[in-house]
Amino acid sequence: MSDSATDPAPDPSFVWANPPNCAPDAPAVSLPAAQHDSLPPLVPLPFYTNDEWERIAQHVPGGWAGAYFEPVAGSNRLVLNFVDTTHLSMSLDSLAAYWSGQPLSFARDAVLIRVVRWDWVQLNDWYRYVTLVVGLPDGWTYSDIDEGKNRLEFGAATPADRDVLLQRLRQLGVPCWLAAVEVLGYAVPLTARPPSAGVEIVAP
Repeated sequence: MSDSATDPAPDPSFVWANPPNCAPDAPAVSLPAAQHDSLPPLVPLPFYTNDEWERIAQHVPGGWAGAYFEPVAGSNRLVLNFVDTTHLSMSLDSLAAYWSGQPLSFARDAVLIRVVRWDWVQLNDWYRYVTLVVGLPDGWTYSDIDEGKNRLEFGAATPADRDVLLQRLRQLGVPCWLAAVEVLGYAVPLTARPPSAGVEIVAP
Protein backbone atom coordinates (compact mmCIF):
# COMPACT_ATOMS: atom_id res chain seq x y z
CA MET A 1 0.00 0.00 0.00
CA SER A 2 1.16 3.53 -0.63
CA ASP A 3 -0.17 7.00 0.10
CA SER A 4 1.67 9.83 -1.60
CA ALA A 5 2.30 12.96 0.42
CA THR A 6 1.84 15.13 -2.69
CA ASP A 7 -1.21 13.55 -4.31
CA PRO A 8 -4.24 13.67 -1.96
CA ALA A 9 -6.44 10.63 -2.45
CA PRO A 10 -10.06 11.24 -3.49
CA ASP A 11 -12.46 11.08 -0.55
CA PRO A 12 -16.10 11.48 -1.62
CA SER A 13 -17.30 12.00 1.95
CA PHE A 14 -15.30 15.22 2.35
CA VAL A 15 -14.95 18.54 0.55
CA TRP A 16 -11.56 20.24 0.70
CA ALA A 17 -11.51 23.81 2.03
CA ASN A 18 -8.98 24.69 -0.65
CA PRO A 19 -8.30 28.06 -2.23
CA PRO A 20 -8.67 28.12 -6.04
CA ASN A 21 -6.22 26.31 -8.32
CA CYS A 22 -4.50 24.00 -5.85
CA ALA A 23 -1.74 21.96 -7.47
CA PRO A 24 -1.37 18.37 -6.24
CA ASP A 25 2.12 19.21 -4.97
CA ALA A 26 1.18 22.54 -3.33
CA PRO A 27 3.55 23.25 -0.42
CA ALA A 28 2.65 22.83 3.22
CA VAL A 29 2.26 26.42 4.42
CA SER A 30 2.74 27.12 8.13
CA LEU A 31 0.43 29.43 10.03
CA PRO A 32 1.63 33.00 9.24
CA ALA A 33 3.51 34.84 11.98
CA ALA A 34 0.79 37.42 12.62
CA GLN A 35 -1.83 34.71 13.23
CA HIS A 36 0.65 32.62 15.20
CA ASP A 37 1.18 35.51 17.61
CA SER A 38 -2.53 35.39 18.45
CA LEU A 39 -2.38 31.79 19.68
CA PRO A 40 -2.79 31.18 23.41
CA PRO A 41 0.29 29.87 25.25
CA LEU A 42 1.01 26.22 24.57
CA VAL A 43 0.52 24.38 27.87
CA PRO A 44 0.69 20.64 27.13
CA LEU A 45 -1.83 18.46 28.90
CA PRO A 46 -1.01 14.82 29.79
CA PHE A 47 0.64 12.72 27.08
CA TYR A 48 -1.16 11.83 23.84
CA THR A 49 -2.82 15.18 23.37
CA ASN A 50 -2.38 17.52 20.42
CA ASP A 51 -0.29 20.00 22.40
CA GLU A 52 1.95 17.33 23.91
CA TRP A 53 2.63 16.00 20.43
CA GLU A 54 3.52 19.51 19.29
CA ARG A 55 6.03 19.79 22.13
CA ILE A 56 7.62 16.54 21.01
CA ALA A 57 7.54 17.51 17.32
CA GLN A 58 9.49 20.70 18.02
CA HIS A 59 12.46 18.58 19.10
CA VAL A 60 12.34 15.84 16.44
CA PRO A 61 14.08 16.44 13.08
CA GLY A 62 12.41 15.37 9.88
CA GLY A 63 9.03 16.94 10.56
CA TRP A 64 7.38 14.35 12.79
CA ALA A 65 3.61 14.37 12.25
CA GLY A 66 2.17 12.07 14.88
CA ALA A 67 1.46 8.37 15.09
CA TYR A 68 -1.38 5.90 14.87
CA PHE A 69 -2.01 2.18 14.68
CA GLU A 70 -3.02 0.53 11.40
CA PRO A 71 -3.98 -3.10 10.69
CA VAL A 72 -1.26 -4.75 8.63
CA ALA A 73 -1.18 -8.49 7.90
CA GLY A 74 -3.60 -9.28 10.68
CA SER A 75 -2.02 -7.19 13.43
CA ASN A 76 -1.94 -3.56 14.46
CA ARG A 77 1.32 -1.82 13.54
CA LEU A 78 2.49 1.54 14.84
CA VAL A 79 2.81 4.05 12.00
CA LEU A 80 5.06 7.09 12.44
CA ASN A 81 4.51 10.07 10.14
CA PHE A 82 7.44 12.16 8.89
CA VAL A 83 7.70 14.90 6.29
CA ASP A 84 11.36 14.14 5.53
CA THR A 85 13.01 10.73 5.98
CA THR A 86 16.45 11.77 4.70
CA HIS A 87 17.95 11.29 8.17
CA LEU A 88 15.42 8.81 9.46
CA SER A 89 17.73 7.10 11.95
CA MET A 90 18.46 10.45 13.63
CA SER A 91 14.76 11.30 13.66
CA LEU A 92 13.87 7.98 15.29
CA ASP A 93 16.64 8.40 17.87
CA SER A 94 15.25 11.79 18.83
CA LEU A 95 11.67 10.58 18.91
CA ALA A 96 12.60 7.59 21.05
CA ALA A 97 14.36 9.88 23.53
CA TYR A 98 11.29 12.06 23.96
CA TRP A 99 9.00 9.04 24.16
CA SER A 100 11.19 7.26 26.71
CA GLY A 101 9.03 5.75 29.42
CA GLN A 102 5.77 6.78 27.74
CA PRO A 103 2.95 4.43 26.66
CA LEU A 104 3.88 4.83 22.99
CA SER A 105 7.53 3.82 23.24
CA PHE A 106 8.36 1.68 20.21
CA ALA A 107 10.70 -0.94 18.78
CA ARG A 108 12.46 0.08 15.55
CA ASP A 109 11.76 -3.20 13.77
CA ALA A 110 8.05 -3.04 14.57
CA VAL A 111 7.12 0.38 13.19
CA LEU A 112 6.07 1.58 9.77
CA ILE A 113 7.08 4.99 8.41
CA ARG A 114 4.72 7.12 6.35
CA VAL A 115 5.87 10.16 4.35
CA VAL A 116 3.34 12.99 4.71
CA ARG A 117 2.82 16.62 3.70
CA TRP A 118 2.24 18.35 7.06
CA ASP A 119 4.30 18.12 10.24
CA TRP A 120 2.51 18.11 13.58
CA VAL A 121 3.49 21.67 14.51
CA GLN A 122 1.86 22.96 11.33
CA LEU A 123 -1.27 20.87 11.86
CA ASN A 124 -1.71 21.84 15.49
CA ASP A 125 -0.96 25.54 14.97
CA TRP A 126 -3.58 25.82 12.24
CA TYR A 127 -6.04 23.76 14.29
CA ARG A 128 -5.61 25.92 17.38
CA TYR A 129 -5.97 29.09 15.33
CA VAL A 130 -9.17 27.94 13.61
CA THR A 131 -10.85 26.46 16.71
CA LEU A 132 -9.53 28.56 19.61
CA VAL A 133 -8.73 31.99 18.19
CA VAL A 134 -11.35 32.36 15.45
CA GLY A 135 -13.93 29.74 16.39
CA LEU A 136 -16.25 27.63 14.27
CA PRO A 137 -19.68 28.76 13.00
CA ASP A 138 -22.94 27.27 14.23
CA GLY A 139 -23.77 23.90 12.71
CA TRP A 140 -20.39 22.22 13.12
CA THR A 141 -20.52 18.74 14.68
CA TYR A 142 -16.88 17.85 15.28
CA SER A 143 -13.31 18.95 14.65
CA ASP A 144 -10.15 16.89 14.72
CA ILE A 145 -6.56 16.53 13.56
CA ASP A 146 -6.63 13.23 11.68
CA GLU A 147 -3.06 11.93 11.87
CA GLY A 148 -3.96 8.94 9.69
CA LYS A 149 -4.92 11.25 6.80
CA ASN A 150 -2.51 14.02 7.80
CA ARG A 151 -5.10 16.77 7.70
CA LEU A 152 -7.63 18.76 9.69
CA GLU A 153 -11.18 17.44 9.57
CA PHE A 154 -14.46 19.11 10.40
CA GLY A 155 -18.05 17.89 10.47
CA ALA A 156 -21.20 19.85 9.73
CA ALA A 157 -24.82 19.01 10.50
CA THR A 158 -26.22 19.74 7.03
CA PRO A 159 -24.93 20.55 3.54
CA ALA A 160 -25.78 24.22 4.17
CA ASP A 161 -23.76 24.18 7.40
CA ARG A 162 -20.90 22.55 5.51
CA ASP A 163 -20.90 25.35 2.96
CA VAL A 164 -20.78 27.97 5.73
CA LEU A 165 -17.89 26.15 7.39
CA LEU A 166 -16.02 25.85 4.09
CA GLN A 167 -16.47 29.57 3.52
CA ARG A 168 -15.10 30.34 6.99
CA LEU A 169 -12.03 28.19 6.45
CA ARG A 170 -11.32 29.72 3.05
CA GLN A 171 -11.70 33.23 4.44
CA LEU A 172 -9.06 32.36 7.03
CA GLY A 173 -6.58 31.52 4.27
CA VAL A 174 -6.37 27.82 5.06
CA PRO A 175 -3.83 26.45 2.52
CA CYS A 176 -4.24 23.71 -0.04
CA TRP A 177 -4.83 20.16 1.17
CA LEU A 178 -4.95 21.04 4.88
CA ALA A 179 -8.64 20.99 5.87
CA ALA A 180 -11.62 18.92 4.74
CA VAL A 181 -15.28 19.08 5.75
CA GLU A 182 -17.97 16.40 5.72
CA VAL A 183 -21.67 16.37 6.48
CA LEU A 184 -21.98 14.37 9.69
CA GLY A 185 -25.13 14.84 11.75
CA TYR A 186 -24.94 14.98 15.51
CA ALA A 187 -26.30 11.46 15.92
CA VAL A 188 -23.85 9.72 13.55
CA PRO A 189 -20.99 7.99 15.43
CA LEU A 190 -17.42 8.80 14.41
CA THR A 191 -16.86 5.07 13.81
CA ALA A 192 -18.99 5.48 10.68
CA ARG A 193 -16.31 7.63 9.08
CA PRO A 194 -14.29 6.06 6.23
CA PRO A 195 -11.00 4.31 7.13
CA SER A 196 -7.67 6.04 6.71
CA ALA A 197 -5.59 5.67 3.58
CA GLY A 198 -2.74 3.21 3.28
CA VAL A 199 0.86 3.82 4.31
CA GLU A 200 4.08 4.21 2.44
CA ILE A 201 6.60 1.78 3.88
CA VAL A 202 10.14 3.09 4.38
CA ALA A 203 12.78 0.90 5.99
CA PRO A 204 14.11 2.44 9.25
